[in-house]
Amino acid sequence: FNIVNQVLFAIKAEAVAEHTIRRLKEGKKVVVAFASTFESMISDLHADDGRHSLENEEINTDYSVALLRGLESTLRYQKKVAKGKSELQILNFDELIPEAQEEYLRIERKIKNTTTGITCSPIDIIIRKIEREGFTCSEVTGRSRKIEFTNEQGTRGRIVNRKREKANVAFAKFQNNQSDVLLINTSGSTGASAHATNKGTNLKREEVKPRVMIIAQYELNVSTEVQK
Repeated sequence: FNIVNQVLFAIKAEAVAEHTIRRLKEGKKVVVAFASTFESMISDLHADDGRHSLENEEINTDYSVALLRGLESTLRYQKKVAKGKSELQILNFDELIPEAQEEYLRIERKIKNTTTGITCSPIDIIIRKIEREGFTCSEVTGRSRKIEFTNEQGTRGRIVNRKREKANVAFAKFQNNQSDVLLINTSGSTGASAHATNKGTNLKREEVKPRVMIIAQYELNVSTEVQK
């Protein structure tokens, strides 16, 4: 379910960016909203030889890496212990019956030889495309890492640290026309306003631009979506 949910967001990244750019060229300011930042996946990306990747080392960022993580998760399970608490347990691959080992390795080889052409960091694809058009973005998601792509498809790149901007600073820049696009998830949308007003800004009334909100990925909980 999570893989399908993430893929649906990832395959829309280019279209979301293009739609955002169209609205910007109409003289509007855009808020792009989504539920998933893919942060845990980015932090778990490995180099091609299976090592944990080093900072600034080029790695595979094709979505096939998510399928590999899904396969690895089939060896994990929860064990109930005293007082109903759960402990994470991992099956020892060597203890699997030969048929299970053979099937696991078959699927693993198939995934490693697969290129989906879909990126595992759609947010960075959206930002790259918007900024190439000369517009600026502010992001309020809490992400501490991002991908700097080394190809056009977004399937190769480097993990780099991302300087996190405080929510009030990012919103202030957006409201004062210092940034054109605001990218948010739930954590970045609570207690802040991006409405078209010059209240609390340095703008004159005629400098305030209309707003458009593009929902790139819906929340699973409708109440959370309404709050956002």
